[in-house]
Amino acid sequence: PIPCVPWQSQTSGHVILVKRRNGADDTCCVNYTTIDGTAQAGVDYEQTSGTLSFKSQETEKEIVINLVNTRSSDRNATFTVMLSTPTNGSTIDTNANTCLVVISNDPEYARAAKIAQDAISKHLNFISLGSSTWAGQFAEAMTIGGDLDQGSEATTGDYVMHFFSFMWKVLFAIIPPTDICSGWATFWVALACVGLVTMIVGELASMWGCMVGLPDFSVAVTIVALGTSLPDTFASKFAVIFSPDADAAITNVTGSNSVNVFLGLGLPWLIATIYHASTNTVYITPPGSVGFAVAIFSPLALLALLFLVFRRFYFGAELGGDRNMAQLSGLFLVTLWLTFLGIILSQ
Repeated sequence: PIPCVPWQSQTSGHVILVKRRNGADDTCCVNYTTIDGTAQAGVDYEQTSGTLSFKSQETEKEIVINLVNTRSSDRNATFTVMLSTPTNGSTIDTNANTCLVVISNDPEYARAAKIAQDAISKHLNFISLGSSTWAGQFAEAMTIGGDLDQGSEATTGDYVMHFFSFMWKVLFAIIPPTDICSGWATFWVALACVGLVTMIVGELASMWGCMVGLPDFSVAVTIVALGTSLPDTFASKFAVIFSPDADAAITNVTGSNSVNVFLGLGLPWLIATIYHASTNTVYITPPGSVGFAVAIFSPLALLALLFLVFRRFYFGAELGGDRNMAQLSGLFLVTLWLTFLGIILSQ
């Protein structure tokens, strides 16, 4: 089965498709059962279990699960369907032995779950965390979606992304597999590679700024800052969709920026001071424009926080709500960012 299935709570039943792959010349059976998550059997859905029997050349079977109390207006729960005990020499893909079913009456929640479902089912092998050999890693890097069978189903967008990311995928395939040293070798080598790429991106951004006549500071607060913050923005968006409140999104943004400030600035400063202290040299850093930037950023950041407090007091939520008000709120926050850039770049 696919790993994640969105289920609109207004429908009474749902069908999960189980596919048989890599040969179907003989008969085989596999057991299935439902397991409670935040949804409970008998309260939210009917507990279901049984055995699927595949005949020779039969490649698909359906599991039908019925929903209880379809008129519930407050529903946002999950449960799992698990496959087990295959027979006649067949095996179950370890990446697809369970299926998470999402019950929701929220169209946005169901839509986000559907997007996640499509991405996971399409690139299941690519996002797998485990790898055992370098040969397997290079094979995944050189194939579309990391799957040898993906080529026949790949879209034009898949080919374009594979073309632009091919160099990076092959380059980072040199990272040790996770089976080595219980994954610690993977962690430290990957961390070093991230640092190397960050250094390269910084140098390229500085070179581009020099070519177009922009100082390093202007490039840093525009191109580099925007590029490093976009992943956090998308992560926060999905955190809001899949969470009952805005805490995950806001803490994600503030937490990631805390790491940037305290670790990103503090660690290099510590290394530099230790080095200069050991060599009996003086460590002096010119002030530059950071003081002015902080002076502009601080009141704008305070204004943004006060705006979130205002939204909670008057609208009951920091994010979301009425679509028109949500769009105006987003426009206000973007205006704060543009104001910061305008003042900084005008100096």
